[in-house]
Amino acid sequence: NYLDRQTLSILARTIQTDLGINDAGYAQVVFAFQLTYAVMYLLSGRILDVIGTRFGQFFFILWWSVANALTGFSSGLVSLAFFRSLLGIGEPGGYTASAKAVAEWFPVREKGMAVGLYTMGGTLGAAIAAPMVAFITTRYGWRMAFFVTGILGLGLSLIWLWLYRKPAEHPHLSEAEKKFLTNENVLGEAVVEHRRLSWTALIKLKPMWMILVARMITD
Repeated sequence: NYLDRQTLSILARTIQTDLGINDAGYAQVVFAFQLTYAVMYLLSGRILDVIGTRFGQFFFILWWSVANALTGFSSGLVSLAFFRSLLGIGEPGGYTASAKAVAEWFPVREKGMAVGLYTMGGTLGAAIAAPMVAFITTRYGWRMAFFVTGILGLGLSLIWLWLYRKPAEHPHLSEAEKKFLTNENVLGEAVVEHRRLSWTALIKLKPMWMILVARMITD
Protein backbone atom coordinates (compact mmCIF):
# COMPACT_ATOMS: atom_id res chain seq x y z
CA ASN A 1 0.00 0.00 0.00
CA TYR A 2 2.62 2.53 1.08
CA LEU A 3 5.14 1.27 -1.46
CA ASP A 4 2.73 2.15 -4.27
CA ARG A 5 1.72 5.40 -2.63
CA GLN A 6 5.28 6.63 -2.14
CA THR A 7 6.40 5.90 -5.70
CA LEU A 8 4.92 9.15 -7.01
CA SER A 9 6.23 11.20 -4.08
CA ILE A 10 9.77 9.97 -4.69
CA LEU A 11 9.58 10.58 -8.44
CA ALA A 12 7.56 13.81 -8.33
CA ARG A 13 10.26 16.14 -9.62
CA THR A 14 11.39 13.71 -12.32
CA ILE A 15 7.82 13.24 -13.58
CA GLN A 16 7.02 16.94 -13.41
CA THR A 17 10.04 17.71 -15.58
CA ASP A 18 9.32 14.93 -18.05
CA LEU A 19 5.59 15.69 -18.42
CA GLY A 20 5.84 19.47 -18.09
CA ILE A 21 3.75 19.72 -14.90
CA ASN A 22 4.34 22.70 -12.62
CA ASP A 23 3.95 22.68 -8.83
CA ALA A 24 0.33 23.88 -9.01
CA GLY A 25 -0.46 21.01 -11.36
CA TYR A 26 1.24 18.51 -9.07
CA ALA A 27 -0.85 19.84 -6.17
CA GLN A 28 -3.97 19.04 -8.21
CA VAL A 29 -2.70 15.48 -8.71
CA VAL A 30 -2.20 15.06 -4.96
CA PHE A 31 -5.64 16.55 -4.28
CA ALA A 32 -7.27 14.10 -6.71
CA PHE A 33 -5.74 11.23 -4.73
CA GLN A 34 -6.70 12.67 -1.35
CA LEU A 35 -10.28 13.39 -2.41
CA THR A 36 -11.06 9.86 -3.58
CA TYR A 37 -9.13 8.46 -0.62
CA ALA A 38 -11.29 10.39 1.86
CA VAL A 39 -14.54 9.36 0.16
CA MET A 40 -13.55 5.69 0.01
CA TYR A 41 -12.56 5.63 3.66
CA LEU A 42 -16.26 6.21 4.34
CA LEU A 43 -17.45 3.60 1.83
CA SER A 44 -14.87 0.79 2.01
CA GLY A 45 -16.31 -0.67 5.21
CA ARG A 46 -19.75 -1.00 3.64
CA ILE A 47 -18.21 -2.74 0.62
CA LEU A 48 -16.39 -5.21 2.88
CA ASP A 49 -19.58 -5.95 4.78
CA VAL A 50 -21.19 -7.00 1.50
CA ILE A 51 -18.40 -9.02 -0.17
CA GLY A 52 -16.43 -10.15 2.88
CA THR A 53 -12.86 -9.69 4.06
CA ARG A 54 -11.22 -12.27 1.80
CA PHE A 55 -12.58 -11.06 -1.51
CA GLY A 56 -12.72 -7.45 -0.33
CA GLN A 57 -9.02 -7.24 0.47
CA PHE A 58 -8.21 -9.07 -2.78
CA PHE A 59 -10.32 -6.57 -4.72
CA PHE A 60 -8.74 -3.53 -3.07
CA ILE A 61 -5.14 -4.75 -3.49
CA LEU A 62 -5.83 -5.68 -7.10
CA TRP A 63 -7.46 -2.29 -7.75
CA TRP A 64 -4.71 -0.13 -6.27
CA SER A 65 -1.97 -2.24 -7.88
CA VAL A 66 -3.49 -1.85 -11.35
CA ALA A 67 -4.03 1.88 -10.72
CA ASN A 68 -0.40 2.28 -9.69
CA ALA A 69 0.85 0.37 -12.75
CA LEU A 70 -1.36 2.52 -15.00
CA THR A 71 0.37 5.61 -13.62
CA GLY A 72 3.36 4.53 -15.70
CA PHE A 73 1.30 5.30 -18.82
CA SER A 74 0.64 8.93 -17.80
CA SER A 75 1.16 11.44 -20.58
CA GLY A 76 0.24 14.68 -18.80
CA LEU A 77 -1.52 16.33 -15.90
CA VAL A 78 -5.02 14.99 -16.59
CA SER A 79 -4.03 11.34 -17.02
CA LEU A 80 -1.69 11.46 -14.03
CA ALA A 81 -4.41 12.95 -11.81
CA PHE A 82 -6.93 10.38 -13.09
CA PHE A 83 -4.69 7.38 -12.36
CA ARG A 84 -3.84 8.69 -8.89
CA SER A 85 -7.53 9.22 -8.15
CA LEU A 86 -8.01 5.53 -9.01
CA LEU A 87 -5.25 4.71 -6.54
CA GLY A 88 -7.12 6.73 -3.91
CA ILE A 89 -10.23 4.61 -4.49
CA GLY A 90 -8.42 1.36 -3.73
CA GLU A 91 -5.94 2.11 -0.98
CA PRO A 92 -8.24 2.95 2.00
CA GLY A 93 -9.86 -0.47 1.70
CA GLY A 94 -6.58 -2.14 2.55
CA TYR A 95 -6.55 -0.74 6.07
CA THR A 96 -10.28 -1.26 6.53
CA ALA A 97 -9.97 -4.90 5.46
CA SER A 98 -6.94 -5.37 7.71
CA ALA A 99 -8.93 -4.15 10.71
CA LYS A 100 -11.77 -6.49 9.77
CA ALA A 101 -9.36 -9.43 9.44
CA VAL A 102 -8.00 -8.69 12.92
CA ALA A 103 -11.58 -8.64 14.24
CA GLU A 104 -12.24 -12.03 12.63
CA TRP A 105 -9.08 -13.75 13.87
CA PHE A 106 -7.77 -12.18 17.09
CA PRO A 107 -9.09 -12.11 20.66
CA VAL A 108 -9.51 -8.68 22.23
CA ARG A 109 -6.24 -8.79 24.19
CA GLU A 110 -4.23 -9.46 21.01
CA LYS A 111 -5.91 -6.98 18.66
CA GLY A 112 -3.60 -4.07 19.56
CA MET A 113 -0.49 -6.08 18.71
CA ALA A 114 -2.00 -7.25 15.43
CA VAL A 115 -2.98 -3.73 14.40
CA GLY A 116 0.49 -2.50 15.38
CA LEU A 117 2.12 -5.12 13.15
CA TYR A 118 0.20 -4.29 9.99
CA THR A 119 0.57 -0.57 10.67
CA MET A 120 4.31 -1.09 10.96
CA GLY A 121 4.12 -2.80 7.58
CA GLY A 122 2.99 0.49 6.03
CA THR A 123 5.95 2.29 7.58
CA LEU A 124 8.29 -0.42 6.32
CA GLY A 125 6.85 -0.11 2.82
CA ALA A 126 7.52 3.63 2.83
CA ALA A 127 11.11 3.01 3.93
CA ILE A 128 11.73 0.37 1.26
CA ALA A 129 10.19 2.53 -1.47
CA ALA A 130 12.94 5.16 -1.69
CA PRO A 131 15.95 2.92 -2.50
CA MET A 132 13.87 0.49 -4.55
CA VAL A 133 12.23 3.14 -6.73
CA ALA A 134 15.52 5.02 -7.14
CA PHE A 135 17.28 1.81 -8.22
CA ILE A 136 14.64 0.96 -10.84
CA THR A 137 14.38 4.52 -12.14
CA THR A 138 18.12 5.06 -12.64
CA ARG A 139 18.32 1.88 -14.73
CA TYR A 140 15.00 1.59 -16.53
CA GLY A 141 13.22 4.96 -16.21
CA TRP A 142 10.48 6.27 -13.97
CA ARG A 143 7.64 4.50 -15.76
CA MET A 144 9.13 1.10 -14.99
CA ALA A 145 9.08 1.92 -11.26
CA PHE A 146 5.27 2.08 -11.40
CA PHE A 147 5.05 -1.12 -13.43
CA VAL A 148 7.25 -3.09 -11.03
CA THR A 149 5.54 -1.92 -7.84
CA GLY A 150 2.16 -2.56 -9.44
CA ILE A 151 3.13 -6.11 -10.39
CA LEU A 152 4.32 -6.77 -6.82
CA GLY A 153 0.86 -5.79 -5.63
CA LEU A 154 -0.79 -8.17 -8.08
CA GLY A 155 1.31 -10.97 -6.62
CA LEU A 156 0.30 -9.96 -3.11
CA SER A 157 -3.40 -10.00 -4.01
CA LEU A 158 -3.11 -13.61 -5.23
CA ILE A 159 -1.20 -14.68 -2.10
CA TRP A 160 -3.92 -13.12 0.07
CA LEU A 161 -6.69 -14.87 -1.89
CA TRP A 162 -4.86 -18.18 -1.57
CA LEU A 163 -4.10 -17.96 2.16
CA TYR A 164 -6.92 -16.05 3.84
CA ARG A 165 -10.05 -17.64 5.24
CA LYS A 166 -12.18 -16.91 8.30
CA PRO A 167 -11.22 -19.16 11.23
CA ALA A 168 -14.35 -21.30 10.88
CA GLU A 169 -13.56 -21.88 7.19
CA HIS A 170 -9.79 -22.33 7.37
CA PRO A 171 -8.68 -25.86 6.36
CA HIS A 172 -5.49 -25.79 8.45
CA LEU A 173 -6.93 -24.61 11.77
CA SER A 174 -5.99 -27.15 14.45
CA GLU A 175 -8.34 -28.39 17.15
CA ALA A 176 -6.28 -26.56 19.77
CA GLU A 177 -6.63 -23.30 17.84
CA LYS A 178 -10.37 -23.85 17.41
CA LYS A 179 -10.75 -24.41 21.14
CA PHE A 180 -8.68 -21.32 21.94
CA LEU A 181 -10.62 -19.07 19.55
CA THR A 182 -13.94 -20.45 20.79
CA ASN A 183 -12.98 -19.74 24.40
CA GLU A 184 -11.97 -16.21 23.39
CA ASN A 185 -15.38 -15.64 21.72
CA VAL A 186 -13.73 -15.26 18.29
CA LEU A 187 -14.99 -18.49 16.78
CA GLY A 188 -18.69 -19.32 16.82
CA GLU A 189 -21.77 -17.23 17.42
CA ALA A 190 -21.32 -13.61 18.42
CA VAL A 191 -21.94 -13.01 22.12
CA VAL A 192 -22.99 -9.41 21.61
CA GLU A 193 -25.43 -8.25 18.98
CA HIS A 194 -23.94 -5.43 16.93
CA ARG A 195 -26.19 -2.63 15.79
CA ARG A 196 -25.49 0.03 13.19
CA LEU A 197 -24.82 3.48 14.65
CA SER A 198 -26.40 6.57 13.16
CA TRP A 199 -24.20 9.55 12.27
CA THR A 200 -25.86 11.50 15.08
CA ALA A 201 -24.94 8.83 17.64
CA LEU A 202 -21.43 8.51 16.21
CA ILE A 203 -20.49 12.17 16.55
CA LYS A 204 -21.51 12.06 20.22
CA LEU A 205 -18.98 9.34 21.07
CA LYS A 206 -15.98 10.67 22.99
CA PRO A 207 -13.63 7.80 21.90
CA MET A 208 -14.39 8.63 18.25
CA TRP A 209 -13.28 12.25 18.75
CA MET A 210 -10.14 11.13 20.60
CA ILE A 211 -9.19 8.89 17.68
CA LEU A 212 -10.09 11.60 15.17
CA VAL A 213 -7.93 14.24 16.87
CA ALA A 214 -5.02 11.83 17.23
CA ARG A 215 -5.15 10.88 13.54
CA MET A 216 -5.39 14.54 12.49
CA ILE A 217 -2.18 15.22 14.45
CA THR A 218 -0.28 12.24 13.01
CA ASP A 219 -1.61 12.37 9.45
